[in-house]
Amino acid sequence: EAILNSLLAGVLVLDSSENLLKINPRAKQILLMDYEPAGKPLPAARALAAYPQLLAALKEAIASSAPITRKELNLSIAGQNRLIGYSSMPILDKDKKNIGFVFLFQDITDFAATPEKPISSAAIDH
Repeated sequence: EAILNSLLAGVLVLDSSENLLKINPRAKQILLMDYEPAGKPLPAARALAAYPQLLAALKEAIASSAPITRKELNLSIAGQNRLIGYSSMPILDKDKKNIGFVFLFQDITDFAATPEKPISSAAIDH
């Protein structure tokens, strides 16, 4: 729990029935949510109803049953279009059966809007 809460990326943990089990503080900050899991599963479709693009990405992750690395989606958050970078990883039981997945994401809007600055040779020479 401490590790989940200290990550700089947003984290959603879902079971194989598409119920939201955990959401870390960074995910709540990015999505402007105050949701707290109350001990019983909440369908992701209900918890994340304001974000249909995110729900579609979550459904893709569940359907694939394979890791998804470095994809992007556009998400409207509080009326602003934000670029979200995400990855997901299935959670497997001891028999390698998919029992859920972890969805990690970050708001990369500001990084995508800023051209990369070249590294000067002076920075490399020491």
